[in-house]
Amino acid sequence: MRDNGEFERFAAAQLSGLLRPAYYLTGDMDLAQDLVQATLVKMYGAWARLKPDVDRVAYARTVLVNVYRDHIRGERRLRNTLLRKASQPSFGAGVIDVGERDYQRELLLQLAPKQRAVIVLRFLEDLSIQETADCLGVTPGTVKSQTADALRALRTAIAGVGGAHE
Repeated sequence: MRDNGEFERFAAAQLSGLLRPAYYLTGDMDLAQDLVQATLVKMYGAWARLKPDVDRVAYARTVLVNVYRDHIRGERRLRNTLLRKASQPSFGAGVIDVGERDYQRELLLQLAPKQRAVIVLRFLEDLSIQETADCLGVTPGTVKSQTADALRALRTAIAGVGGAHE
């Protein structure tokens, strides 16, 4: 019989840590929760096969990004879903106002999915270039070029509204 206690403790400890990047990748709390659930299901299936030296947090983050990538490949309607306005709980309550958070979310959603993933992992999750590359299954050079392209697109979008928003 399988002992689920270790996995349950891991899942409980990582839930919010996985939900944050999932939300920033998708812009939709319901979809983010679905991705985290799918990630934890995949982690549960692999749990017994993971060797003791495997960084389970990094592995879970990689699984999350792969679940996200699978979702965007299979769902052409994702963009419409992501653009839907919904009241979402704030991760940084008191740090930034709701209008600013929504503005930043809309800017992120204008990026291509790969660029959005790089920005979320590099700047919101504070991963290194190598960690981001490992998580996305790409080279560090790809992370650098996707980051540069994303930042250029964000600067253009901000300049397009005169740098101000309401």
